[in-house]
Amino acid sequence: MFLGSRVINDGADFANFVAVELGAPEVAARVAASALEIEQRCTAGPFTDQLSAKRWAHTLVGGITTDAVMLAVLEGDSGRELDHARCWARQQFDNAIAAARAASGNGAVNLSSLDLDTLGDHYEHAVGDIEQQLAGEDHNVDGLLRQAPSVKPPAGLTRQPPSAPPSVKVSAGAPSKPTPIAKSAAGIEKFIIDWMAHELKIAASSIEPTRSFFDYGIDSVMTVMLAVSLEEWLGCELYSELVYHFPIIRNFVERVAEQHTTG
Repeated sequence: MFLGSRVINDGADFANFVAVELGAPEVAARVAASALEIEQRCTAGPFTDQLSAKRWAHTLVGGITTDAVMLAVLEGDSGRELDHARCWARQQFDNAIAAARAASGNGAVNLSSLDLDTLGDHYEHAVGDIEQQLAGEDHNVDGLLRQAPSVKPPAGLTRQPPSAPPSVKVSAGAPSKPTPIAKSAAGIEKFIIDWMAHELKIAASSIEPTRSFFDYGIDSVMTVMLAVSLEEWLGCELYSELVYHFPIIRNFVERVAEQHTTG
């Protein structure tokens, strides 16, 4: 996704690297043309929001770029002993472009949140409503995998949120949950750092608020968990995608503080 985003939004460096440094201008040209086509197909496709469409386009184009680099490296070597490898790489590159085209148009299979909820109900009926945990495991089930998750489903789903979130068991030796603190910008920053320290099992002192959440390994699931924790603590609704718009911890804190004050 990162590679695809770079190619779509700022592809000059990548094109120069492939065309000049690796000596494969035709490969660079095909990547640029394919990236433009895939982005247009995704944004005009079945997605209901542009953010999801762009992310899918980035993912598909990223797959093309990895095969493009492999082919460009081989194209830059004229040795006949690599003829078979070059043939294979060209086929991989062509297949990647074809697969991206197939997955980017209106014919691609995409599930709505309601479709996913219905599918989940089907699996629940088939295998039972149980928590999937093996005997002997010494860690807690992920919050999003519990029978009664505290995460509220998006508006429009037929399933109702649980009346009360489940209690969270902290394994021995794990850092404690954040203690009550002031709900100012400084307090919000402390809450987030304490939350990250607890979830990532690292020292709070090692977290720099001027760095990005993603520098510490925060993923998409954890951004939702963070938004839910902040919502419960602040008593206001937060958009879970806000982290992606303000990835620097302190910038995110300032935006949350502003929203909390005005909301």
